[in-house]
Amino acid sequence: MDATLNLFAKLLAYKDQPVNSNPRLRPVDWDRECGGIAVKDPDSKGHEIPIGQSKVIFNGIRTTTIDGTTTFSLALLNTSPSSYRITHTGGTNPTFRTGRGLTLNSCVVTFDVLPNNIVNLSVPLLSPSDFTPVQSGDFLFVPNTNTGDAANVISVMNSGYWQVLAKTDNQNLVIARPFGTTFEGISETIVLTSDAQLRAFSSAGVQVNDTMVLSAAFSTASLKSYTITAVTDLFVEFSSTLPLPNQTGVMPGAAGMVFYTENKKILYIEVDQEAVVRLNGDLGDFQKLSPIEPGNPDKPGIYLKTGSVFSLEVINKSNSLLNAFVVSAE
Repeated sequence: MDATLNLFAKLLAYKDQPVNSNPRLRPVDWDRECGGIAVKDPDSKGHEIPIGQSKVIFNGIRTTTIDGTTTFSLALLNTSPSSYRITHTGGTNPTFRTGRGLTLNSCVVTFDVLPNNIVNLSVPLLSPSDFTPVQSGDFLFVPNTNTGDAANVISVMNSGYWQVLAKTDNQNLVIARPFGTTFEGISETIVLTSDAQLRAFSSAGVQVNDTMVLSAAFSTASLKSYTITAVTDLFVEFSSTLPLPNQTGVMPGAAGMVFYTENKKILYIEVDQEAVVRLNGDLGDFQKLSPIEPGNPDKPGIYLKTGSVFSLEVINKSNSLLNAFVVSAE
């Protein structure tokens, strides 16, 4: 939901004695008005957190299986001067998506384009292998020169991404181009010469338009946040207007390569007891938040942040019930 947010902050400190409504001695008099901020999904909600307990307010981190052995390469794609691909090359599979492990090398595969822009993809009944691991809703990827890969025996017209609409049986899939993609396809029958020429993977996992944060092991120039433009079980793609160096043998570890959704760009928190705020997977107690007067709802502790926040946890560090009020917007 799109919305407009106004953010106002007023700080006034004065020394006049006695206190009056129009002080003249003002060591701090700061009034900031940020109006007309375009946001998505603004939300506000109160939370009660018991003594010594914590509560995850939101968490958009995507689960992967990246560990200290997972190894990647980073390379510029030859399809665009700003498109890059990070590919899993060794160690534990990162599981960007769950691969289905198709083994169709030497199999005859037929693309049959139907009138309503869907395709029946089939292998013969007695084929050495078939589509047994594939599930309805899965995605297929056919690499070719127009995807930045080597030439394929499958026509370039059938290259790219497909979604499985239905699985008729282990020999037949009904597939279509992903929603929002212009249809392109051609009827053909070919013999695959490699398992890599047709891949299948789950729809769950890292998604297009997710944000990827690189914070370790990659070159300094690459340590930034990027928006995912394409994803399979083995690689993710993104765009960068600044040039990045090609790299191999990169091992960022789980903390050095993070994917997330629900990226909040404005966060406001009030607490009425001692608390710790943990952002973006932080595990420490470094961001402590104290109320101006404990238990007084008119004098809470205040936390305001503009910038990327994809997870928030609040911990009660007091001996009383903690009331937290959280406002967020993407």
